[in-house]
Amino acid sequence: TFIAGIIAATDDNGIARAGVLPEGRLNLQKIADHDGALYFSYAISAMLDLAEGDLGVRVLNYSIASSSTTAAFDDAVEALGRADILLVAAAGNCGAADCWDADNDDHPMYPASASGAHVLSVAGSLRDDSLNPWSHHGVRSVDLAAPGVDICSLGVRSDTATYSAAGTSYAAPLVAGTAALVMGT
Repeated sequence: TFIAGIIAATDDNGIARAGVLPEGRLNLQKIADHDGALYFSYAISAMLDLAEGDLGVRVLNYSIASSSTTAAFDDAVEALGRADILLVAAAGNCGAADCWDADNDDHPMYPASASGAHVLSVAGSLRDDSLNPWSHHGVRSVDLAAPGVDICSLGVRSDTATYSAAGTSYAAPLVAGTAALVMGT
């Protein structure tokens, strides 16, 4: 709900929180189980559904990062490129400011560090446009930074709930929504 709100919350929702693309259409893919645990197999299946189907999806927001990958996951990411789907991926977050493994050039995070012109890797920035010290980065592997602190969007507890959060998972949907707006989707 929070990510979807960043991208496409309608501007007439009565809580003064509009998404980047309030008239946008979302295709939501579930990649977590009922306990919230995430699995590569769910993500692979969702990406392949988008790549193989004719659902009209041109931009995929991926607000999850992992330090490992599998051949099947890499194949699914490549399939998105063949389907001409832009994959906007969160670069990842540190557990502490300026962590030792924050440079994705040296310590890749996936899918943000995947190769391909269709992969757009997003770091998080502070209000002054400097890099958030909790954000992963990389001269070669991270493409841009977007606001990644004090991001306010829709909550799940009620129809009027909102809350704020920080991280590259919230910077990426700002970029995904903007990309969809530019692409006219």
